[in-house]
Amino acid sequence: EGKSIREYTSNKFSTFAKALASMVVVTLSSSNVRPSLAATVKEEDFISALATMIEAKIIIKPTQEFVEVQAYDKARTNLQFILNQLQLQKKLTVLIQNSIDFCDDMDAIDAAQEAGNRLTNTVIQYDSTVYTCVFIPTDDGTVPPAAEKYRKQTKDFYNSFNSDIDTLLKVASEEQLSKAQSLATLNLKSRPPVLFKNVASL
Repeated sequence: EGKSIREYTSNKFSTFAKALASMVVVTLSSSNVRPSLAATVKEEDFISALATMIEAKIIIKPTQEFVEVQAYDKARTNLQFILNQLQLQKKLTVLIQNSIDFCDDMDAIDAAQEAGNRLTNTVIQYDSTVYTCVFIPTDDGTVPPAAEKYRKQTKDFYNSFNSDIDTLLKVASEEQLSKAQSLATLNLKSRPPVLFKNVASL
């Protein structure tokens, strides 16, 4: 009877040991796969955020032409699209948070952080300044003197925006930028055609 107990105990221990070993193997296998998968997903998000910055730079391009001819509502259409439909702030957060994983240049990361902190506000101020021009009356189609200072401000916002976008893109490798450019080109094909009109098409 004592022998059968020992055999029973031995068998139970052997079963437990095998189960424990299986758990260790599964855990080690999972630890090897999951970080790799997470890194892939994170880089996809990073590239998507880069693509949004490239899109935004293209979509904002006609706005200064519209301001010049006092087509303020058309300029605001593009600016509002960047803020809302492109979800600029959300994409900026993804780009900045993940940049440290893909960029070894801490100066570039710091510069991108500063650019990202002001980019959304730049577009908001650009839009609100254009909106102010809407309510400054003009009788003969010429630019009222009261509107001129606001129009000059919009140029500063426009230039600042493009400069900060360039700074943000510097945290990416050439390969990542190439992928982001391809994605941006694809995305732009599905954007409303009104975003790509210029003064000549008015």
